Formats: sequence, C-alpha cells, structure tokens
Amino acid sequence: MFKLDSSRHKKLPPNVKKLGWLSFFTDISGEMIFPLLPVYITIILGGNPLILGFIEGISETTSSLLKLFSGVLSDHIRKRKMLVLIGYALSSILRSCMGFATHWNEVLFFRFGDRVGKGIRTAPRDALIAASVDHTNRGHAYGFHRMMDHCGAVAGALSSAFLLWMFPGQFRMIFFLAIIPALFSLIVLFRVEEVVEGSIEKKKFSFAAAKKIPARLWFFLGLVFIFNLANSTDAFLLLRLKEGGLPDFALPLFWAAFSGMKALSNSRLGIISDRVGHGFLVGLGWLFYAFIYFVFSFEIPFPLLVTNFLVFGMFYGLTEAPEKVVVLKHATHEHYGTFFGLYHFTQSISLLPASVIFGSLWKFGGFDLAFRVSALLALFAAFGMWLWRTSPQPK
Repeated sequence: MFKLDSSRHKKLPPNVKKLGWLSFFTDISGEMIFPLLPVYITIILGGNPLILGFIEGISETTSSLLKLFSGVLSDHIRKRKMLVLIGYALSSILRSCMGFATHWNEVLFFRFGDRVGKGIRTAPRDALIAASVDHTNRGHAYGFHRMMDHCGAVAGALSSAFLLWMFPGQFRMIFFLAIIPALFSLIVLFRVEEVVEGSIEKKKFSFAAAKKIPARLWFFLGLVFIFNLANSTDAFLLLRLKEGGLPDFALPLFWAAFSGMKALSNSRLGIISDRVGHGFLVGLGWLFYAFIYFVFSFEIPFPLLVTNFLVFGMFYGLTEAPEKVVVLKHATHEHYGTFFGLYHFTQSISLLPASVIFGSLWKFGGFDLAFRVSALLALFAAFGMWLWRTSPQPK
C-alpha cells in the first residue's frame, strides 16, 4: 500500500476553503429537500416513477445548457464571483418554494428554477477553484470541495430526518425551513475573493474556444456522455429503498449515511488521484457503478439492499474530482470557464434521456430491467475509458 506524499499536497488556500463552506451550507438546504422528493412527488402529489424521471431530467437538462453559456460568459466578463452569487441566490429562493406545490407540475417549475441557478453558478465556481490553487494540487482541491458538499448533504438529510420524526408528514414545513442554511451560504459567498489569472481585460464573447479542444478531450467527453446515459437521478435509488421496505422517516437518515460515504471517499480519493492517475480512477468508478447497479437489479434481502446503497457512495469519490482534473489538463487559464461549461454541458445533457428512459423502463418493465440496462451502459463506458487511457497520447 502506497503512502501519500504530503509534500506534494500543500495546504489549500483560503478561497478554496471558503468555496467549500459555501457548498456545505448550500447542500444542507438542498438535501433537506431532495430525499423527500420521491415520496412527495409519487405519493403526496400523485405522480409516478416516469414523472419523477421527467422532472429530474428536464431540470438537469436546462441546467446543462446554462452551464455552457455561463462558463463562456465567465471567461468573457472575468467576474466569476458575480455569476456564482446570482446562481446560488436563485436556487436558494426557488428551492424552498416547492413547499407551496399542490401538483407535481408545480414542483417541476420550482425544481426547474433551482437547476437554472445551478447552471449559472457551476462552471464559474469550478473555474474559480482552478484559478485559486496550484496545478499540482487540483485533485486535492476538488476533492475537498466535493467532500464539503457531501458533508452538507449529511447535515441536511439528518436535519430533515429529525424534523420529519418530530413532525410526521410535514414535508412543506421542512421545505420552508431549508431557506435558513441557504442564507448562511450567501453570507460566506460575500467573503470569497475574485481570482483572475492572466489578463484582466474582457475577452470577446465567443464559443470559439471550443475549436481549441484536442481530439483526445472530445473522445473523453463522448465517454462522459455515454456514461451519463446510465447515470439517472439518485432519487430512483431512494424509491428502490422505499419499495424495499424502508419507512418514510428513515429515507433522510439513509441519504445522510450515503452522503457521508461520498464525503469520506472524496476526502481521500481526490488526493490519491493526483498520485495514481485521474483517468484510472474515472474508469474504475464507472466499472464500480456498473457492478452496483447490476446488484440493485435483483430481489435481494433488505440488509444487502441497504449495504449496496451505502457502498455506492464510493463511486462519487472515484469520479467527481478526477473527471474535472482530466478536463483541466487540456485547458488554458483563459478558458477554464468555457472548458468546464462544455464538460458540465456534456455531462448533464444526457440526464434528461437517462432519467426518462430509466423511469419508463421501471414503469413498464420493472426496476430489474431499468437497473440492468444502466449497468450495461456504464460497463460500455468503462471499456471506452480503458481504450482512452491506453491509446497513444499526442506529444
């Protein structure tokens, strides 16, 4: 077993830590709500798995379109913090408004607005992290950021579970209370510093930077698209647990444990990826995803079902930070926002068909068919990642 070289991993700069705390408070707010959505939509508001998939898919697809635009815009105006602020503020306001919904189509509207905010902020935020840290420490920086994000998810889900235990069935009240941690995130954001590498002059607004993307990165982005066709919303995993016998009040508890596994894996694997290779961990993560989803496709004892769900959290540590560093290796600092926007666009544009297809397969063919099709797609993407890693690299 290898030892981590601590000399290679310097202390993270204050800006990266502030952005981590920003995501921490934001995810407390978001994860007070998210684990309740499957029950809220399918039982309280009269929806079904197909509607759940449609809501999540259309929301994420909208977000993906804005990620590309806001990434390019952030490179143009050179004011990434402003876009990050707009995005977080919009999500904070509209997310809690889901408590007013009386029909699933109203949830779609508010979820849509929440994801618009995410689309505006994501690429500029990732570019801000890249500009704030040394290039040899990026896996560590993104791993820390994702760890803080998932720690917030743990706190949010535990808060939701406690409130649901104290006030059974009061979903709307929990949605309204979720705005409190969101306000704390905005306070932290005002302390984040703008960091711009290179010239501070505004660039001509253009998507022309995409022409500079090498063929090898296009190949990688194609694999990201294929994999994410298998990567439907995690709300289906909560629905799988619900149908497996998990009571409503326990859904946020298990979501908290799941998020804890995400945080733990990101805290270590982000650093490890700087040593063993980012592409290697991405391929391993996709293969791991295929295995976990294949297990989900069977009628298995409840303890094994829960164990499979919790272990799946490691997938995020294997892929989240390493994927971003793979993209960064092909980008210049003037185009961080554009390249991240294109990456998030590629990643998210497949989420509408992924969630709708998964929901349709579940509704008309059963959960076993839905999980097996996703497992096969993920396996195909993992094989493609192996080819990508072993192909000759241009010098």
